Amino acid sequence: MLRRRSTNTPVRALAIEDADIGYGQMTVLRGVGFTIGAGECVGVLGPNGVGKTTLLSCLAGVRGPGRGSVIGLTGDGERVDLTRTGPEARRFAGISFVPEGRRIFPRLTVAETLRFAHEALHRPRAAADEAIEEVYTRFPGLAGRRHVAAGMLSGGEQQMLSLARAMAGGPSVLLVDEPFMGLAPKVVDELIEYFRELRATGVTLVVADESATTIDQLTPERTLDVRDLSAPVGA
Repeated sequence: MLRRRSTNTPVRALAIEDADIGYGQMTVLRGVGFTIGAGECVGVLGPNGVGKTTLLSCLAGVRGPGRGSVIGLTGDGERVDLTRTGPEARRFAGISFVPEGRRIFPRLTVAETLRFAHEALHRPRAAADEAIEEVYTRFPGLAGRRHVAAGMLSGGEQQMLSLARAMAGGPSVLLVDEPFMGLAPKVVDELIEYFRELRATGVTLVVADESATTIDQLTPERTLDVRDLSAPVGA
Protein backbone atom coordinates (compact mmCIF):
# COMPACT_ATOMS: atom_id res chain seq x y z
CA MET A 1 0.00 0.00 0.00
CA LEU A 2 1.26 3.46 -0.92
CA ARG A 3 0.05 6.56 0.84
CA ARG A 4 0.92 10.20 1.15
CA ARG A 5 3.41 11.34 3.75
CA SER A 6 2.24 11.90 7.31
CA THR A 7 4.30 14.01 9.67
CA ASN A 8 3.36 11.52 12.40
CA THR A 9 5.04 8.64 10.60
CA PRO A 10 8.84 8.89 10.50
CA VAL A 11 10.49 6.91 7.76
CA ARG A 12 13.41 4.60 8.45
CA ALA A 13 14.41 3.70 4.91
CA LEU A 14 14.24 5.15 1.39
CA ALA A 15 13.63 3.86 -2.11
CA ILE A 16 14.03 5.69 -5.38
CA GLU A 17 12.25 4.08 -8.32
CA ASP A 18 13.01 4.57 -12.03
CA ALA A 19 13.79 8.25 -11.47
CA ASP A 20 15.09 10.84 -13.90
CA ILE A 21 16.78 13.65 -11.96
CA GLY A 22 18.26 16.91 -13.15
CA TYR A 23 17.99 20.67 -13.32
CA GLY A 24 15.19 22.25 -15.31
CA GLN A 25 15.18 20.62 -18.75
CA MET A 26 18.59 18.99 -18.25
CA THR A 27 18.60 15.37 -17.09
CA VAL A 28 21.70 14.41 -15.10
CA LEU A 29 20.69 10.91 -13.95
CA ARG A 30 18.26 8.64 -15.80
CA GLY A 31 16.33 5.59 -14.64
CA VAL A 32 17.81 5.51 -11.14
CA GLY A 33 16.46 2.89 -8.79
CA PHE A 34 17.66 1.42 -5.49
CA THR A 35 16.60 0.95 -1.86
CA ILE A 36 18.39 2.03 1.30
CA GLY A 37 17.43 -0.22 4.17
CA ALA A 38 16.64 0.86 7.71
CA GLY A 39 19.82 1.35 9.71
CA GLU A 40 22.08 0.87 6.71
CA CYS A 41 25.16 2.92 5.99
CA VAL A 42 25.45 3.50 2.24
CA GLY A 43 28.31 5.28 0.50
CA VAL A 44 27.64 7.24 -2.70
CA LEU A 45 30.80 7.41 -4.74
CA GLY A 46 31.90 9.29 -7.83
CA PRO A 47 34.07 12.14 -9.06
CA ASN A 48 32.83 15.71 -9.06
CA GLY A 49 30.19 16.44 -11.64
CA VAL A 50 28.69 12.97 -12.11
CA GLY A 51 25.54 13.53 -10.02
CA LYS A 52 26.22 12.77 -6.33
CA THR A 53 24.76 16.10 -5.19
CA THR A 54 21.89 15.76 -7.66
CA LEU A 55 21.00 12.36 -6.24
CA LEU A 56 21.15 13.39 -2.58
CA SER A 57 19.20 16.56 -3.32
CA CYS A 58 16.44 14.42 -4.80
CA LEU A 59 16.36 12.12 -1.77
CA ALA A 60 16.22 15.19 0.49
CA GLY A 61 13.40 16.86 -1.46
CA VAL A 62 15.48 19.83 -2.63
CA ARG A 63 14.56 18.88 -6.18
CA GLY A 64 11.99 16.40 -7.40
CA PRO A 65 12.46 13.76 -10.05
CA GLY A 66 11.24 14.59 -13.52
CA ARG A 67 9.98 11.03 -13.68
CA GLY A 68 9.79 8.22 -11.15
CA SER A 69 9.20 8.11 -7.40
CA VAL A 70 10.84 8.66 -4.04
CA ILE A 71 9.36 6.38 -1.39
CA GLY A 72 9.82 6.39 2.37
CA LEU A 73 9.55 3.13 4.28
CA THR A 74 8.35 3.23 7.87
CA GLY A 75 9.48 0.95 10.65
CA ASP A 76 6.60 -1.43 9.95
CA GLY A 77 7.33 -1.50 6.22
CA GLU A 78 4.58 0.85 5.09
CA ARG A 79 5.38 2.72 1.86
CA VAL A 80 4.97 6.50 2.03
CA ASP A 81 4.98 8.58 -1.15
CA LEU A 82 7.49 11.43 -0.78
CA THR A 83 7.88 12.23 -4.46
CA ARG A 84 6.20 15.64 -4.44
CA THR A 85 7.19 16.70 -0.94
CA GLY A 86 9.86 19.30 -0.26
CA PRO A 87 12.73 19.35 2.24
CA GLU A 88 10.65 20.71 5.12
CA ALA A 89 8.08 17.94 4.86
CA ARG A 90 10.81 15.35 4.61
CA ARG A 91 12.53 16.82 7.63
CA PHE A 92 9.36 16.29 9.64
CA ALA A 93 9.20 12.77 8.23
CA GLY A 94 12.63 12.07 9.76
CA ILE A 95 14.94 12.78 6.80
CA SER A 96 17.72 15.32 7.33
CA PHE A 97 20.23 16.65 4.80
CA VAL A 98 23.70 18.12 5.24
CA PRO A 99 24.49 19.79 1.89
CA GLU A 100 27.91 20.23 0.38
CA GLY A 101 29.55 23.46 1.57
CA ARG A 102 27.85 23.41 5.03
CA ARG A 103 25.35 26.22 4.16
CA ILE A 104 25.45 27.80 7.59
CA PHE A 105 24.31 31.35 8.35
CA PRO A 106 27.61 33.13 8.97
CA ARG A 107 26.24 35.88 11.24
CA LEU A 108 24.40 33.55 13.59
CA THR A 109 26.33 32.30 16.59
CA VAL A 110 26.76 28.59 17.26
CA ALA A 111 24.14 28.78 20.00
CA GLU A 112 21.66 30.64 17.76
CA THR A 113 22.16 28.16 14.93
CA LEU A 114 21.37 25.21 17.16
CA ARG A 115 18.46 26.98 18.85
CA PHE A 116 16.82 27.92 15.54
CA ALA A 117 17.24 24.35 14.24
CA HIS A 118 15.14 23.05 17.12
CA GLU A 119 12.62 25.88 16.94
CA ALA A 120 12.03 25.12 13.27
CA LEU A 121 10.93 21.64 14.32
CA HIS A 122 8.68 23.07 17.08
CA ARG A 123 10.53 21.17 19.78
CA PRO A 124 9.73 21.97 23.41
CA ARG A 125 12.29 24.30 25.00
CA ALA A 126 13.39 21.78 27.63
CA ALA A 127 13.98 19.05 25.04
CA ALA A 128 15.90 21.47 22.83
CA ASP A 129 18.07 22.62 25.74
CA GLU A 130 18.94 19.04 26.59
CA ALA A 131 19.78 18.18 22.99
CA ILE A 132 21.97 21.26 22.58
CA GLU A 133 23.91 20.41 25.72
CA GLU A 134 24.48 16.94 24.29
CA VAL A 135 25.97 18.59 21.18
CA TYR A 136 28.35 20.61 23.33
CA THR A 137 29.38 17.45 25.19
CA ARG A 138 30.02 15.57 21.94
CA PHE A 139 31.77 18.50 20.24
CA PRO A 140 33.59 20.41 23.00
CA GLY A 141 35.14 22.70 20.41
CA LEU A 142 31.68 24.06 19.65
CA ALA A 143 30.92 24.43 23.35
CA GLY A 144 33.85 26.76 23.78
CA ARG A 145 32.71 28.85 20.82
CA ARG A 146 28.97 28.86 21.39
CA HIS A 147 28.80 32.67 21.28
CA VAL A 148 31.02 33.00 18.20
CA ALA A 149 29.50 33.75 14.80
CA ALA A 150 29.44 30.64 12.62
CA GLY A 151 31.28 32.47 9.86
CA MET A 152 34.28 32.85 12.18
CA LEU A 153 34.62 29.10 12.82
CA SER A 154 37.20 26.89 11.17
CA GLY A 155 36.09 24.61 8.35
CA GLY A 156 36.03 21.61 10.67
CA GLU A 157 33.98 23.46 13.29
CA GLN A 158 31.54 24.61 10.64
CA GLN A 159 31.05 21.04 9.45
CA MET A 160 30.46 19.87 13.01
CA LEU A 161 27.91 22.65 13.44
CA SER A 162 26.21 21.72 10.19
CA LEU A 163 25.95 18.11 11.33
CA ALA A 164 24.67 19.10 14.76
CA ARG A 165 22.03 21.32 13.15
CA ALA A 166 20.94 18.45 10.89
CA MET A 167 20.63 16.10 13.87
CA ALA A 168 18.22 18.42 15.70
CA GLY A 169 15.09 16.48 16.49
CA GLY A 170 16.80 13.11 16.08
CA PRO A 171 16.20 12.24 12.41
CA SER A 172 15.99 8.59 11.42
CA VAL A 173 17.70 9.15 8.04
CA LEU A 174 20.75 11.37 7.53
CA LEU A 175 21.99 12.34 4.05
CA VAL A 176 25.44 13.95 3.96
CA ASP A 177 27.04 15.42 0.85
CA GLU A 178 30.86 15.70 0.69
CA PRO A 179 31.37 16.18 4.46
CA PHE A 180 35.16 15.74 4.35
CA MET A 181 35.97 18.23 1.61
CA GLY A 182 38.89 20.51 2.48
CA LEU A 183 39.25 19.27 6.06
CA ALA A 184 42.41 18.30 7.91
CA PRO A 185 42.97 14.54 8.40
CA LYS A 186 42.42 14.87 12.15
CA VAL A 187 39.00 16.44 11.59
CA VAL A 188 38.11 13.80 9.01
CA ASP A 189 38.92 11.11 11.58
CA GLU A 190 36.69 12.83 14.15
CA LEU A 191 33.78 13.06 11.73
CA ILE A 192 34.17 9.41 10.74
CA GLU A 193 34.03 8.46 14.41
CA TYR A 194 30.87 10.55 14.81
CA PHE A 195 29.24 8.79 11.86
CA ARG A 196 30.12 5.44 13.43
CA GLU A 197 28.43 6.55 16.63
CA LEU A 198 25.30 7.51 14.68
CA ARG A 199 25.26 4.12 13.01
CA ALA A 200 25.35 2.44 16.41
CA THR A 201 22.14 4.27 17.34
CA GLY A 202 20.32 2.90 14.28
CA VAL A 203 20.34 6.03 12.12
CA THR A 204 20.17 5.28 8.41
CA LEU A 205 23.20 7.02 6.93
CA VAL A 206 23.97 8.00 3.34
CA VAL A 207 27.33 9.70 2.73
CA ALA A 208 28.53 10.97 -0.65
CA ASP A 209 32.21 11.45 -1.34
CA GLU A 210 34.63 11.18 -4.24
CA SER A 211 37.16 9.11 -2.27
CA ALA A 212 36.57 5.37 -2.04
CA THR A 213 39.23 5.18 0.67
CA THR A 214 37.35 7.63 2.88
CA ILE A 215 33.99 5.95 2.25
CA ASP A 216 35.52 2.58 3.18
CA GLN A 217 36.46 3.94 6.61
CA LEU A 218 32.74 4.18 7.36
CA THR A 219 32.47 0.39 6.73
CA PRO A 220 29.25 0.82 4.77
CA GLU A 221 26.96 -2.07 3.96
CA ARG A 222 27.11 -0.92 0.34
CA THR A 223 28.85 1.64 -1.83
CA LEU A 224 26.97 2.88 -4.88
CA ASP A 225 28.92 4.41 -7.74
CA VAL A 226 26.70 7.09 -9.27
CA ARG A 227 28.06 6.26 -12.72
CA ASP A 228 26.62 2.74 -12.41
CA LEU A 229 23.17 3.92 -11.23
CA SER A 230 22.18 5.92 -14.30
CA ALA A 231 21.27 4.78 -17.77
CA PRO A 232 23.04 6.77 -20.49
CA VAL A 233 21.45 10.21 -20.68
CA GLY A 234 19.90 10.64 -24.09
CA ALA A 235 19.44 6.91 -24.55
